[in-house]
Amino acid sequence: MKFITILLTLLGLNIVLAKESKLTVVSYNIKHGVNMQGELKLEDTAKVLKAMKADVIALQEVDHDAKRSGKVNQTEFLGKALKMHHVFGKAMDFQGGGYGQAILSKYPILETKVYKLPGDGEPRIALEVVVEPVKGQKISFVSVHLDYRSEEKRQPQIKFLLEALKSVKHPVVLLGDFNARPKSDSMKLFKDEWYNVPKVGNPLTMPADVPKGEIDYFLLRGLKTAGVTCEVIEEKNVSDHRPLKMVIEMLKF
Repeated sequence: MKFITILLTLLGLNIVLAKESKLTVVSYNIKHGVNMQGELKLEDTAKVLKAMKADVIALQEVDHDAKRSGKVNQTEFLGKALKMHHVFGKAMDFQGGGYGQAILSKYPILETKVYKLPGDGEPRIALEVVVEPVKGQKISFVSVHLDYRSEEKRQPQIKFLLEALKSVKHPVVLLGDFNARPKSDSMKLFKDEWYNVPKVGNPLTMPADVPKGEIDYFLLRGLKTAGVTCEVIEEKNVSDHRPLKMVIEMLKF
């Protein structure tokens, strides 16, 4: 790299070469801290997340002061345990508190937005945060937890979100529990503008003990990288989903 820089300088070319830095992102449906034995063990969730050393974490199925979870603000608990900035997005009122999604970030959270997705049944949202992992480069991380019941229920939610995200001009990482199989019509809605990051190794994410389905994903739009890898972490007990981890080789100029 140093030799190339000197050569370009001697040639009179005012070119700044890109450097790289790693950005680690995790998505995890935590089932409000309940493990495969039905035990509430949010401290185990924290241990799993801590071991992955992520810069940004998107969590689905998060309780906020709900009775079933001991009236614990789970977002705050995990944020403090991992020493990360954190924000909760409420999908609905639940048992004296709330239920929804959370995002944790090593970087300050500059903006937050909750998108209420269309549909009947359990209310669904997408939670967006904006951070700046590289100086001068904002990225939106948008966590989703889509309807599990049918293609007909999911597709309007996806179409609504894609339309809403057109206003975001900087790069976007869309991640979470899509409740859709890879070749479904739901996932085909992303094919034109989004890069569905392929998984290395076994791509199945749930149920955690003996996974049979791939329904959790990372999708990228407008993000220039030197490379990206994604893998399902083999965690069999802490939730009914396995966590998904992505490492992005970020370009810095």
